[in-house]
Amino acid sequence: MSKNINSNDNIAITRPNLTVVGVGASAGGLEALQSMLSNLPTDTNMAFVVAQHLSPSYKSMMVDLLEKGCTIPITSAVDNEVLEPNHAYICPPNFNIEITSGDRISLISYPETRRTPRPSVDMLFESIASVKGESAIGIVLSGTGTDGSRGIRAIKGENGFGIVQDPKDAKYDGMPNSAINSGNVDLIVQSTEIGTELKNIMHFPRRRSVDNENAISRETYNGIINILKKQCKVDFTLYKENTIVRRIDRRMTSLRIHDTKVYLEHLTEHPEEVSLLFNDMLIGVTSFFRDARAFDSLDRELSHYIQNKESKELRIWCVGCSTGEEPYSIAIILSQILGERISDYKIQIFATDIDKNAIEFARNAIYPESALQNLPKAIRDKFFLVNDDQFELTKAIKSHVIFSVHDINNDPPFLRLDLITCRNLMIYFTVELQRQILPTFHYALNPKGILMLGQSESIGVFQEQYRPLSKTNKIYEALFVGKKLPPERKSTNIKKKALDYKEQSVQESPRRTKLNEEFSNIISSTLKEFVLPNAMLVNENQDIIFTEGENKLLIRPSGLPTNNIFKNLHPQLSIDLRSAFHQLQSGKDIANTGFQSFNLDGKDVWVKLILISIKREGPVGSLILIFSQIEEPVNIPVLTKDSHDSTNQAVLVEQQRLLLKTKEQLQNVIEELLTRRQ
Repeated sequence: MSKNINSNDNIAITRPNLTVVGVGASAGGLEALQSMLSNLPTDTNMAFVVAQHLSPSYKSMMVDLLEKGCTIPITSAVDNEVLEPNHAYICPPNFNIEITSGDRISLISYPETRRTPRPSVDMLFESIASVKGESAIGIVLSGTGTDGSRGIRAIKGENGFGIVQDPKDAKYDGMPNSAINSGNVDLIVQSTEIGTELKNIMHFPRRRSVDNENAISRETYNGIINILKKQCKVDFTLYKENTIVRRIDRRMTSLRIHDTKVYLEHLTEHPEEVSLLFNDMLIGVTSFFRDARAFDSLDRELSHYIQNKESKELRIWCVGCSTGEEPYSIAIILSQILGERISDYKIQIFATDIDKNAIEFARNAIYPESALQNLPKAIRDKFFLVNDDQFELTKAIKSHVIFSVHDINNDPPFLRLDLITCRNLMIYFTVELQRQILPTFHYALNPKGILMLGQSESIGVFQEQYRPLSKTNKIYEALFVGKKLPPERKSTNIKKKALDYKEQSVQESPRRTKLNEEFSNIISSTLKEFVLPNAMLVNENQDIIFTEGENKLLIRPSGLPTNNIFKNLHPQLSIDLRSAFHQLQSGKDIANTGFQSFNLDGKDVWVKLILISIKREGPVGSLILIFSQIEEPVNIPVLTKDSHDSTNQAVLVEQQRLLLKTKEQLQNVIEELLTRRQ
């Protein structure tokens, strides 16, 4: 969750002089712009900068067409011009447009041979976010494609606002829907209503510090944190309070709620708002080779480290990876360092974040051109494949990175690491949490392993555990004296959960009969609906806690007794079962493995597992019900000698589907397996 926020948490109550509103549009954008600009209040004290996709060879009449109904002065943007409040500026053809320090316009020419949309809405939004911070607003109007979605994330990451034209109101809903699906939008309104919403935002009293008289009460704050913890399974208790309050303020502003107690009640009554607030907490800003000087220094230190490393295994952990640019940057560095020797090395870059949506985006490794704008052409050409306006990393780079949802506050660390990067994440944490995490990193690193932090972060009091390799770029070497011992950490949710379960198991052992009856009732009630035999109940730790029927797919492994489903199930089903588990963890309620050909007790059969997620409270927590469907060939259409008989191709179709599914999900399954290996 690499972020970029202002390190000064106690910001003055006075409002910045100028709020800059970036407006992005493409196909159908002229109509949307006319509707928006003709309904703008004349006293918002905002400057509007418009990036409308235009043909490079087309002489634009945008200003002439828009100024007729516009309520404020509107002009064609001029390079180095200073923005004025209550004015609108239109980017001319053949240029990208950005905002620089001092609220100045920067026009950037580009080759006419490029076929990607211009001007780039993402580039405009990202520049406004960088310069204006909380005084940045991004508006996405009608258009096709995804331009603007990345920029909205950047604006939200700086605590600005994201507004999108209602897709039903847009002539083309591609850009609005893409921005909405990114989860980074505060308001979805018709184009005629945007002006009113902007004025509401300006007049809404947003808190700038938790110490002022309007600060949120301790009881209300804790109530909000507890709701997030219960529904989203993430504890924000040790996150910096000012950061959390800003996120709460933004959600309150979008809902026009003035009282934090009323907002707490709203959270209690609307679970969907909890998800929206949680998503706001996670928004981060990152980029490829962010802070080039720091990555140049990392390149040098990694080169030296690899030269002195005896083994040809490299294990790296990128903490708070957000949308994946940082771990992929490290993979590119390793490729450049090792060159042709890279095939001799086993490289594992564990990239983790608590944002499931960001992880899914990162796994795809597909980025808009705006994400690559600062990359040298040589790196673009070598490590990216171009597909219209999208850029995909090569398989050689993607294969080194393993993504996983992981909470550094609660989940155990990866071990035997050569490098840990944790940049611009600890600035969100209290000193108490920072002092728990840094010893954990130290324990996870190999002797002389490297730790890289963000520019606003340091190792604090842990001078004896780390030696600076580059003070300027916050790169450190792990020092070890004597025996390596795990750090002493305060009890976390994970530890407490394990302890509670153990205690409850002991206390409830006299009630095993009652629990058995409850488990049997759960299975029986579900069986009535699905009418399938051979069922198993599996807990959150993937241990079998109850079975019904004589399941021929279960085996008793040699060695110490274990109830782990993967140790007790026929090994031929392991890969597909892990894939099905991953589907449930991704939010599905039901998953299956697809039919496979088996030989059981000397007979050829077809086997499929059906998994059903059961969400419940209680001592054993949520469960997974697994049915084993075993069918003889006579009950399933089989291939016949008559190749023209398409009705008997069911097995072939099923196997082809299963193969395709396996190929698509194999990377996710491998990542899930590797992240559990310590």
